[in-house]
This record gives sequence, structure tokens and C-alpha cells, in this order.
Amino acid sequence: MLSRHLPEEMVTEILSRLPVKSLMRFRSVSKAWYALIRNPHFITKHHTFPISDHNRNHSRRVILERYRATIDTPRFSMHSNDTLEFSGDINLIPQFFSEDINPVVFVGSCNGIVCVVGISSDRCHGGPEPDRAWEIGLLNPATRESKRLPFVPRPPDFCPTLFNFVFGIDLNTNDFKVVKIMYFDSPRHYQVEVYNLTTDSWRVIDASLNSAYFIATPYYPSYLNYYRLIK
Repeated sequence: MLSRHLPEEMVTEILSRLPVKSLMRFRSVSKAWYALIRNPHFITKHHTFPISDHNRNHSRRVILERYRATIDTPRFSMHSNDTLEFSGDINLIPQFFSEDINPVVFVGSCNGIVCVVGISSDRCHGGPEPDRAWEIGLLNPATRESKRLPFVPRPPDFCPTLFNFVFGIDLNTNDFKVVKIMYFDSPRHYQVEVYNLTTDSWRVIDASLNSAYFIATPYYPSYLNYYRLIK
């Protein structure tokens, strides 16, 4: 039982309306509560709870990426979505990133999960193996969980001229995905790869593109409102 005094359905309903910070504390109440809060169905229920209700007392946050000439690695900070008031620094660089990774790029946030990409400084200049030119990590700032995405085998001369990453969730399958778009000058072509969290694997998709636009867009993460566990 989740409670001696309340029906389990009522406890679930109450917990699903709480902000994520409270849920993180309540995991230690009991084994039953811990299991409930980690349950995928509960996580989905918590995520789909009306945003307007959550935002009454818990506004969204914007993550900004800052570079300084005297510091090699970027710093990330949280700010109010409305006023950009500083809320605090946040560490979005996974510990498993290699030392030669620079820069670290914040790709985006979706349902409480943050995606970052570390790019090798010697990616096409005799540095690491081609399949390790990028290191990609998924992080859950609320639970402090992180996951390294698998590497993709590459030929020795693999070196795209341009590349971009997109992170999001497939609403049809409820699965997180990372899309990698690469452009090559010689011969001129595009290659698109998609990562699925459920299968923990990459696949190449047909991308017969005549042209593509690489656009940097602002992201408005709301991981203080929602969270989703990395399985």
C-alpha cells in the first residue's frame, strides 16, 4: 500500500500534481513511493498534467550557455523565462566526456531531459577515431542521471563540412530521439542519422536533400516543471 489512510489512486493523483523538486524528496518516504515515482505511467501522467496549474508557482526557466576567453569550457546558467533573472548555475557537462572535448554544445531540452554534444577539438585533424569525433550525452538535472549515447563506426576519412543536432520526443512512440544532420563537400551529399532511446541505437535514414538550412534556435527547458527518467 502507498498509504494507510488514502486510496492508492488518490495518492497517485496528489503526487502527480506536485513539482519535480518535491517528488525528488518524496522518493525516500517509502519503497512504494519510490517505485511509483519511477513508474513510466506515473511519469507520463505527471508530464501531461495541465501546464497552467504547474506554472502558477513554478515558472519555466531558460538555460543560457556562456563562454569566456579565459575559460575553455562553457558555463550554463538558469534564468527566468519572463525577465531572464539569474536563477543559478547548472552543470550540464557529463563526467564521461573526454578531456579533449571542446566545445560542449547545448542541443536542447525536452520533457525534462537535456541533450548536450561534446565536439573533439581535433575532430578532423588526426585526433580521435572518427566514430569518437562527437560525444553525446542525455542528462536529467532533476535526478542527476546521465547517459552516454553509443558511438557510430566511421571510415578513416570521415569528416563532414557542416553538421547539426536536433533533440526531441516522438509523440507517436513516446520515445526520445536525437537527429544528426551532416553535409559533405566531396562528394556533395547529406547524411542523416537518428538515435532512439528505446533501442539505444543509431540508424541512417534516407535523406535525399538538395539543400538544408542549419539554424540555431533558442530552447526553453522546463525541467523544474517536468521530469522523465532515462532508462
